[in-house]
Formats: sequence, C-alpha cells, structure tokens
Amino acid sequence: MAHQTKSGGTPITLAKTGGRAAPPVRHKPSPPFVHFHHSANWFVKYGKVLPYLRTARIAPGINNVDQHGRWEQMRLSYERDGCVMIPEDIMGPGTSYIRRHAGLGGSVHENYCVRLYPGSSAMDTDHAEYERFLTAVAATVDPPPIYVIESMLEEAQQRANVAVSAARTAPELQAAADAKVAIVAVLEAKRAELLDALRAIEQPSAGVPVEVDAAPPKPKRKRRTIKKKPKIDPEVTADAG
Repeated sequence: MAHQTKSGGTPITLAKTGGRAAPPVRHKPSPPFVHFHHSANWFVKYGKVLPYLRTARIAPGINNVDQHGRWEQMRLSYERDGCVMIPEDIMGPGTSYIRRHAGLGGSVHENYCVRLYPGSSAMDTDHAEYERFLTAVAATVDPPPIYVIESMLEEAQQRANVAVSAARTAPELQAAADAKVAIVAVLEAKRAELLDALRAIEQPSAGVPVEVDAAPPKPKRKRRTIKKKPKIDPEVTADAG
C-alpha cells in the first residue's frame, strides 16, 4: 500500500514483516508535512552549523490549508515570511523525506530520519542519517548571514562562561561545560569561514586592475602679464636732439 504525499513526492510503501503487514506503531495519526527554512534559523549539531527546519503540517482547515487539502496559500505565507521550501526529494531523485507509518487509527507521517517501531510507542532518531540530511539541506540553502552567527556566538560564549565557572566548584558539570565550549569553537570557525568569503568578495584578486576614480583637473593658473618698456632706437634719439 502506497501513499502519495500532497507535495507530489514519491509514494512511500508501508513496512511489512515476513510478508505480512506489520502491526501499527503505537502513535496517533499525523498529517503529511513540508519542511521550510528561514535564513535566521541555524543551530549547532554534530559539530557543525546546520539549518534548523520548520515543519508545516498539511491538515485541511489549518495553517492556510483549504478544506480540500490544497496548501498553495500555506507555502506563499511561509515564503512571505522569508522562508524557502525544502524539496521533498532533496536526498536524490525518487526519494522523499516523508515516511508514512500505519498508526493507531490512521497514518503517521514523520521525517525519514525518525524511527518508529511496529507495535511500539518507542521513537528515536537515526543520527547518522539526520546529519546527512541536514548537511544536504545546508548545501542547498543560502549560508547563514554573519550577523546571525555572531549573535549565536555571543550567546554561546555567555553560556560557556557560566558553565565553566560552575564546573570549577562542581566537577560533575565539567562534561557539560566542555560541550558548551565546543559549541563556541564551532561558531568561531563558522564566523571565520564567512569572513573569508566576504573578504574574497570585497577584495579584488591579484593582477586584476582596479578602477580608480580620476582626480579632478587642477584649475588653470592665471598667467601674469608683464608690460615691457618700449625700446628706443638710439638713432631716433640723436635726431631728436
């Protein structure tokens, strides 16, 4: 049994066990969804600066989705807010980041990195795959603005300072302090990377001629006119005497 998502992605087949349909996961139904990303939403995970995604559920009558399940207005609303929609097949042609599970009383839709288990209420994350997914998203969207990273860095530094101070009197808090210091290091490296990219844009490469504004022409100096005395022919003078 397959399910065609509202966003037109690849049908996802329900899991089967031993040739029989697997028992449903013990979770309540949830509608399909679309991921969006805003340029200001980033976080540090897996030792990287990665995009923090918004999840918009496609439920009729909710979140600008009409009663027939059409969600064009929802997409436009997110885009007006500065978000970009993440393609459902971002992991490659024929793929979908939406996984459909048979749940209690209906279908449960989750990101494919979320693991649900037939007959169980357990839920966890395939972190290796989630890192791969977020890294693929980061390669697709615009890099974070440097002011966003600098703001994150300032907050992370404050949290790290508090944690390091607390760890001095409570050694059991050292691991948590080290983790916060590591986040600061990741953000500092990202800031340096973004600064290098900005410098490459602002500074011309070697050998490239630089246009320099021509200096304004100097005003012409007014030449002084010197009146010369008329020469007197000595012969004329003699005759006059």
